[in-house]
Amino acid sequence: MKLRLAAAIALSMGMSPAFALNILLSNDDGLTSNIKALYDALKANGHDVIVSVPCSGQSGRGAAIVMYSTATIIADNDKTQIEAEGGCHNGAAAIGAPAVGPFTKAGYTGGDFHYVHGTPVMATMYGLDVLAPARWNKAPDLVLSGPNEG
Repeated sequence: MKLRLAAAIALSMGMSPAFALNILLSNDDGLTSNIKALYDALKANGHDVIVSVPCSGQSGRGAAIVMYSTATIIADNDKTQIEAEGGCHNGAAAIGAPAVGPFTKAGYTGGDFHYVHGTPVMATMYGLDVLAPARWNKAPDLVLSGPNEG
């Protein structure tokens, strides 16, 4: 019985804010309800979370290192999706917005959500090299990629 009590206490301590992590969250689909749900769950458990995702869906391009535009979001390599949505997936940012930056969509403007007009590797690198040092003065404690759309 004492062993069970000690295990329960140890587990509950692991869930306390004292053990909160600095987490970089990314995916290959851009802004989706799945990334928002995971973000919300992590925040509810006391973690500090930064989201850095591709501007448009990049399934199958996970290892590619490509920036599609260097200054602003234009319809180039991912032309069909960018033109159809008027910018980043699900309204994260509009055509003409900077090629990297915070989401401009209402409800996502608190400084935790960022897009990159490039591949998933570029979004993750932006989170690691730019966002994490600016927020935490160090690398994140954990990088999570996913969940996938669908």
